[in-house]
Amino acid sequence: MSKHSRVMALVCTLVMVISIMLTGCGGGGGSSVTVTEPASTSTPSPSDTPAPTSTGTPTPAPSPEVVEVDCNTLYNDYTDNPINADKLYRNKTLKLTGTISDIGRAVTEETYVLFRAGKNGEVHITFEKSEEDKVANLKKGQSITVTGFCYGLLLGDVALGHCHIVE
Repeated sequence: MSKHSRVMALVCTLVMVISIMLTGCGGGGGSSVTVTEPASTSTPSPSDTPAPTSTGTPTPAPSPEVVEVDCNTLYNDYTDNPINADKLYRNKTLKLTGTISDIGRAVTEETYVLFRAGKNGEVHITFEKSEEDKVANLKKGQSITVTGFCYGLLLGDVALGHCHIVE
């Protein structure tokens, strides 16, 4: 499968997953789906505590901590043991450094970059709309640092969203 096909498959899968999550899986069976958003920079108030879902379990909130990691370590941790890597990174804000292997725009109009990681892996990074001008000035082979929300392993690549370029 070509790199372009893999990226398109990743984007389509992400769009499907988000669509399913936003529609609550349909069926009316009383199930609920919770969308976890990246941590904000504001201090949480008591009213920001997670509300119980219909099953009575609290909705997991993203961690306010920022985990600093380079893309090879992140990818290798997911390759070695995805369960442990999820404990370390998933649903957390990461400060990630890597070298750009590709730059583009997804079918959802989000701008993205790929960091090459390991022998055949990639870290897929999508940006907030406000970052588009900064992404437009990037070049393949350039090393950058971003902050963003880690979604974990999707289709063999690690995915980060809601990213911002660190100046």
